[in-house]
Amino acid sequence: MSRKEIRRLRKLQIKKLHSYEVIKKIEKATFEELFSTEPTQYLCLVNICFGGAAGVLGEQLEKIFREFEGWKGWRFAYGKPYSFALFDAPDNAMIARDSLHEKKCELLNDKILYIEFVNLSWINFMNQISGSTITTTATIPSFSSSIIPPEKIRGLIIMKEFISFDLEQQIIQGLHSNEQNWQPVQDRMVQHFGYMFNYPNKVDLDNSSNNKKEFPEFMNLPLSKLKIFFPNIPNMEQMTAQLYPIGSGIPPHVDSHLYFGDFVLSISLQSAVLMEFKEIKTGNIVLIDLSPRSLLILSKESRYAWTHAIRTRMENSKSIDEITEMLAESTVSKTRKDYRQASHKASPLMKLSKRETQEERRKRALEEQQKRRRDFTDLARNLALYRPSETSSDEEELEQDINTFQDVSTSVDLSELMDYEMIVSETVKSFKTKKIRRKPRAKNIHRNQIMYAECMEDLPSDLEANWYVVMCPVGKRRLVITSKGKTVSRSRSGYIMDVFESLLPAGSSVYKGNKTNDYCILDCIFDETSSTYYILDLMCWKGHPIYDCDTEFRFYWLHSKFAEIDDSDTTSVTFKPLTIHYCNHEQLSTIMSNPSQFGYQPDGLLFFNKKTQYVIGDTPLCGWVELGKVFEVFGDLGVSLNND
Repeated sequence: MSRKEIRRLRKLQIKKLHSYEVIKKIEKATFEELFSTEPTQYLCLVNICFGGAAGVLGEQLEKIFREFEGWKGWRFAYGKPYSFALFDAPDNAMIARDSLHEKKCELLNDKILYIEFVNLSWINFMNQISGSTITTTATIPSFSSSIIPPEKIRGLIIMKEFISFDLEQQIIQGLHSNEQNWQPVQDRMVQHFGYMFNYPNKVDLDNSSNNKKEFPEFMNLPLSKLKIFFPNIPNMEQMTAQLYPIGSGIPPHVDSHLYFGDFVLSISLQSAVLMEFKEIKTGNIVLIDLSPRSLLILSKESRYAWTHAIRTRMENSKSIDEITEMLAESTVSKTRKDYRQASHKASPLMKLSKRETQEERRKRALEEQQKRRRDFTDLARNLALYRPSETSSDEEELEQDINTFQDVSTSVDLSELMDYEMIVSETVKSFKTKKIRRKPRAKNIHRNQIMYAECMEDLPSDLEANWYVVMCPVGKRRLVITSKGKTVSRSRSGYIMDVFESLLPAGSSVYKGNKTNDYCILDCIFDETSSTYYILDLMCWKGHPIYDCDTEFRFYWLHSKFAEIDDSDTTSVTFKPLTIHYCNHEQLSTIMSNPSQFGYQPDGLLFFNKKTQYVIGDTPLCGWVELGKVFEVFGDLGVSLNND
């Protein structure tokens, strides 16, 4: 064994030892008190936490555990570096542990998992498992049983699935039915219902009926349901919808005692978000996962003794808000409302100049593309073949050559760690030790590597001659990369969401070509219900980048290459290029006459300029029109299409 391998092995063992020592210190207990040597139905994920720089998502854990029979869900502990996985029987839990313990996890960037059986007699663990606020299960129980009473914050109530998906869509459409209702307030836009509220002066403008805006009809059902489940809550007198730019947050605060009363309610729409509660007296922090369509009620201590906030996402660090971004593209609520822009519709950093029209920006963007060309070979290769360990020094690349660690130390039990450390120390004591200087966490190079469209404000003058259009399905934006015999699906933030085998070049272990050099990069929308990736665009095929090619060639290359793929071998995941249409009256009429004709739930129209390259980031050369806005954008043409 070389000196370098011994050094890596020693650091990995120290890392493992530290994970167990931390949990023992937090719980003030021994290993035997915390964990059972016999299988139980609960697993403690020793080094998996929720939130923070090293935190993970429930969606990631679900992908890791859902393949195991009997998995029921997971629990995240309050501000703790560990979490729990729940099974229906000890035997099923044992199978999962045997498969994952001390193994690399691809979905977590090859992180090694340490998993133990929970000792059912350790009360603190059992309380956390049964009463954790942040809870997700594989199947949602009955409506009444989905009320979660948080044990840490008195007066805080969370009710999952408070409203239905259809009602959620009605509320969103209602809020955006008239954009003039939104009024600017500092860094956000607001709508008031009931009595008006003056933010700068923090006083009611007028409590008279003349200045009172009635609650919209789409709120009748939520308010009725609220009275059924919480009859002690008084009638609502004021409701505010707030529109925040994506990525912005809410600073820690306590809502005004005088003007908001004893109860503050919030309904989260369309996506999940992390809300941070901080106890004013002690400084204790609790993270609350507000899932889509959930109801949050603040009263008593949660209302006055705790501040609540949503942290602003930082570009240079993986903060809680980056995890929030992974949980959702954005969040909408009745007391707080982050405007939803689906990932292929707009970038979270989109800021458009008010001084030039969209038509002017299109012309300028095309001129700039013609003036400067970029070699995308290195970019494509780095995206396809990048590994996190490549940015680390020899002293810090703890997880490289991990097979060496597994071959030597998989059989090392925790009880032997101290003795093992002494042995390794004796072996390397002659080496000159250096103080380890931790380097900043490397930036995720896969972050925001896709093209974002602008919401189309006006029709291009050359729409029919120089534009294509596709009908986009409802789904999640994904950057798909194939290399080295596997297919990796990443969110727009660059996080790995799934790893699987596909029929794409270099995308499976049975691929007969060069698995290293035949990498591919695709821009897709993932429909989870059908396990289908609908391909928006193609950036690289078999190691040949085509970022700088115009849309006409990219679309031709995409469809011609997919026609060559032998689809006789089926896989669990399907890839389908979206149908491309010309922007003439006949084609648009065909699309809009039956938006559901394509076999998926339609979301809206995405327009591509024929001459544009694949632009990484925002571009006016790609335009988005949601279905509800077609007639508004197309004017008489939209009416004509509707009549057709």
